[in-house]
Amino acid sequence: MEDALRTTISYWHWKKSNGEDFDAPNNFLIKALKENWHPYKWDDKWMENQMFKSEGMKWWDEAEVY
Repeated sequence: MEDALRTTISYWHWKKSNGEDFDAPNNFLIKALKENWHPYKWDDKWMENQMFKSEGMKWWDEAEVY
């Protein structure tokens, strides 16, 4: 499951860096899960994007500031 999520995030990052929209990310993730895809390229820094953080993690990050 982690590889499928990383593959989806990696593809999102690639599309964004090329100025493209990522249509139907849920469909992409489902296909990645079914076909056991692995990310071609991965950077842990991509997980720092606020889009990929849960509400709990966002709260935790804010709490650390104080």
